[in-house]
Amino acid sequence: MSADKYRSERSASIPRMLAAIPGQRKSERRRASEAEFPLPAHITEAARQGCFLCYNINNMKIISFNIGIKIDNSILIGEYLKAQAADIICLQEVIRPLDSTVYHMYRSAETIKQILGSDYPYYFFAPEWVANKHKKRVNSEEQETRDFGGMVEQGKLILSKYPITHGYNYFYNKVYEFDCDRTNFYEGDDHGRALQVAEVDVKGTTIQIANVHGLYSSNKLDSERSIEQSRFIIEKLNRQNLLTVLLGDFNVLPETESIAVINQVYTNVNKEFNIKNTLPDGKIIDYMFISKRLKVKSLITEITEISDHYPLILEIEDL
Repeated sequence: MSADKYRSERSASIPRMLAAIPGQRKSERRRASEAEFPLPAHITEAARQGCFLCYNINNMKIISFNIGIKIDNSILIGEYLKAQAADIICLQEVIRPLDSTVYHMYRSAETIKQILGSDYPYYFFAPEWVANKHKKRVNSEEQETRDFGGMVEQGKLILSKYPITHGYNYFYNKVYEFDCDRTNFYEGDDHGRALQVAEVDVKGTTIQIANVHGLYSSNKLDSERSIEQSRFIIEKLNRQNLLTVLLGDFNVLPETESIAVINQVYTNVNKEFNIKNTLPDGKIIDYMFISKRLKVKSLITEITEISDHYPLILEIEDL
């Protein structure tokens, strides 16, 4: 299949993915295919304004984990997540194969879903780029740096035990595109980056889960782009007055202005629970933020060698 065909098909990708949610009726699928996703019928006008009368969230467990594109670890990741038995799982650097020829190493989306099975009937994959290989130019010569074995998409994946009623993929850097060239990636020529947002119906209460894989930075310090990234995230999430969990790999350190921008609006759970590191080298670049109305029971990082990041595991208390 040509790159142009992939690009044209992706214009309606999110409605098609949402249409695949088990149990959804045809009439609901038609509504989901519209440019604007309407709120579910059971949400009242008071809920639209954020005037919730009660909450039914009970010790919810949420995991954020960058699983690493460079590591052949899909089975280990799937088994780890199954043992954790979280209510909602948010992953970064997930690969979804589009061709049957794609190598096993680059089939993490399907492998993890197969291992988790029916425990997570609801999911939303949000792609950021599509390619069949990576290459770079060295001294005017083109060198192949990674071969996927066929067309793949990289993006973020949210899996949930509760119904996902809406999904959004808001791009703030470039767009979804077919692009194999990674020549200047480490000098700031990043691929498409987007904010993934899933609205989840938890026993009648809608919460929004926002999953981030931030712009790459070798030193993990501020830049105009990373600060704008944070402002973009806040602006998008504030469009809905919903309880929010914002998480992921932000690719910046805690003392940056990029994180300070988010701290002004949401509770930095890393700071509240004195998280020491989310990378093996001792750095913190993965975070959990929550609405100030939410109460947290615990947040931990679990030391594991199955990825180049450590997972963040959040537990929310009764409300």
